[in-house]
Amino acid sequence: MTYFSSATSNFTNLDKSSYEYQVNDAAGYGESFYFSAFDDEGNIVTALVSMTNYNPFNKGMGSFDLHWVEDGKVRVVHEEFNADEIKQGNNQGTMFGKFSYINPGISNTKIYYRGEDTDGNAVEITINMEHTEPGVQSGDSNLYFGKGLADYWGLKILSPSGKATARLKTKDGKTSTLQLKAYLDHGKATAKVPDFSDHWYRLHFVSDKWTIGMHEITTESEFGDRKPQILYVGKNQQPLGLFSDWEYIEDGFKAHPTSPYATPTGWTIKLQRDDLKITGTVKVKKEVMAIDVLGSVSWAVRMLVKAFYSNAWQHYLLVEVELDIEQDGVIEKVKGLGLATAEYY
Repeated sequence: MTYFSSATSNFTNLDKSSYEYQVNDAAGYGESFYFSAFDDEGNIVTALVSMTNYNPFNKGMGSFDLHWVEDGKVRVVHEEFNADEIKQGNNQGTMFGKFSYINPGISNTKIYYRGEDTDGNAVEITINMEHTEPGVQSGDSNLYFGKGLADYWGLKILSPSGKATARLKTKDGKTSTLQLKAYLDHGKATAKVPDFSDHWYRLHFVSDKWTIGMHEITTESEFGDRKPQILYVGKNQQPLGLFSDWEYIEDGFKAHPTSPYATPTGWTIKLQRDDLKITGTVKVKKEVMAIDVLGSVSWAVRMLVKAFYSNAWQHYLLVEVELDIEQDGVIEKVKGLGLATAEYY
């Protein structure tokens, strides 16, 4: 397999296709936009809007998966759409069904859902995200498996950080509005995640000056010990570097009451370059939610996906980040709250 590339200048610009779905007939093709956002109180809103050919009886189907966590209460949306219910190319981006849509752009993104949550309650969710840092990618953004370019998994960072306003309206007319620190990416692949990866770690941290965005994949044993990694470092809302080799080491684990996986209690982080050094700790303050990935899908889809996902869980963790960042001989101590995930496949 190949690995992501590093860059500290001449970052690859994102083209128009980075913000659009690309229809593909490959049997294993899947594509998604992933949004996550949080505030320092532990409120979280996530959205995964995807299309996939995984279901051989409904190629090109799509889904909206939303999680709204406010004051410790978790509200879940999972709605599936047939391929003929998905329409592209209008002023609202890509429509899913009659009402829901995602409209990604260079400077802002809007996600809208109107329907029911998994408890059968009518909800309307609107997410407006202002991108405060430009989109970047590592090389052509893809990992390649085997010979040639047919089997790949790719990730484009559409916004390393942004400001999001998320609004929830329920049937009884109650509304809630959250102001959040946000992140957005666009993934597409013909290689299925469980075929090559055991687990993922992510980290999103934003201070007044610094942005740290991390995605690390621990692969299945047959792919060797090296981990495909992307570490984005931004300063004053501009990219300093995309790095593909650094250390992110667990400092302990804790058994989980519902998930079959013991989750990390924290990590140490280390990046060392000639003109940039980052060392520090990421300590779990609290788990905000644990997601049984297949828990919301229909029985038929669950059985199909089980053929590929043995037991997929995602853990969202509010973390305390403390870093020493040295650039050109000047050391800054940076601390604050971030959002980490531990995702098992």
